[in-house]
Amino acid sequence: MRASFDIAVLPGDGVGAEITPPALAIAEAALQATGGPTLRTRTHPAGETLLHQTGTALPDTTWRACEAADAILLGPMGLQDPRCGHCRVGDVPEFHGPAVAPRLDLCSTLDLYADLRPVRAIPGVPTPLGSADAARIDCAIVYAPVDDPSPSDNPGVGGGPAGEGRTRTCGERISRFALETALRRRKAGRKPTVTLMDAPGAGPLREALGEVANAYPAVAAVPMDVDAGMPAFVGKPWLLDVVLTEAPFGGVLANLAAGLVGGLWFAPTACVGDVHAAFQPAHGAAAEIMDTGRANPTAAILSAAMMLDWLGHRHDLPASVEAAVLIGRAVDSAFADDGLRTCEHGGSAGVRDITGAVLDHLRHSTTPTVATPTAPPLL
Repeated sequence: MRASFDIAVLPGDGVGAEITPPALAIAEAALQATGGPTLRTRTHPAGETLLHQTGTALPDTTWRACEAADAILLGPMGLQDPRCGHCRVGDVPEFHGPAVAPRLDLCSTLDLYADLRPVRAIPGVPTPLGSADAARIDCAIVYAPVDDPSPSDNPGVGGGPAGEGRTRTCGERISRFALETALRRRKAGRKPTVTLMDAPGAGPLREALGEVANAYPAVAAVPMDVDAGMPAFVGKPWLLDVVLTEAPFGGVLANLAAGLVGGLWFAPTACVGDVHAAFQPAHGAAAEIMDTGRANPTAAILSAAMMLDWLGHRHDLPASVEAAVLIGRAVDSAFADDGLRTCEHGGSAGVRDITGAVLDHLRHSTTPTVATPTAPPLL
């Protein structure tokens, strides 16, 4: 068994430096509880703050550290002006575009072709849906993180060759990833299902899914126009299993789904390839609440759990998968049993309260029994 994992940590901007260390501490505690490997973490600079300071958002040294690491854990990137909701571009003359996104540059250069967004109701976390069935929401959204396989043209990128794997269409492999994900998520009494929500008409992704699905008779592949699928997506999301979609719709659907289970502060993400993977909370940097202690670390904690799950499957280490399960249970118990209410839901629970509650429940958890992993990663 491996003694340790090397993790490249990019805290990013805003509250990233406040929520990333607790997520790592919880991951390390879970691994200790299951007898898993230790985490050897190295912190590297990246993000818009760095762009303003140095003219580069993703230095070559950071990119190379990410390439060499076993996994990458990111904090939020990009500063938002709370007065107008738009990114502050500052006075950097080389920067004339949208918000910087080192994550997308990592996706392009490290060939991370599948963006994975688990969407799961957490007991005790408010949902805008009135139905009691909302507690059953447990689906995953899969889409390509970028819709252009060419090298990134984001501003301030200092390193890394163009990802050669992104020069070809990823329709077949992202379809395969979605189908494997559905198999991994198989629930008793329910047939695994991949629902494709794409633009009307037979596009390349629909054709690719149709071809690849022939090798997965145990999984139902259901094509659906995105405009027709939206009412079901919003009205009865608990009926969904895996949703596969295209890059233009993926971020929109994923953020909408996050809003149904408490918001982006509860939404972990992963960008996954065949060799590398990066994990990041879905929310922004929230610079307006920096240093107040009000930030909600849940998405960062669950992103770290996804990282352990992926590492466990990639390296055939059940203890790492078990650690991810323990973290998910501890998060559920912290919100269900302790009455935590975060500031975005009118409460006052912040980094310290949530981290302490999750660690406390983690210490009292029973280690789950997980079979030797053989499937692709998904928390």
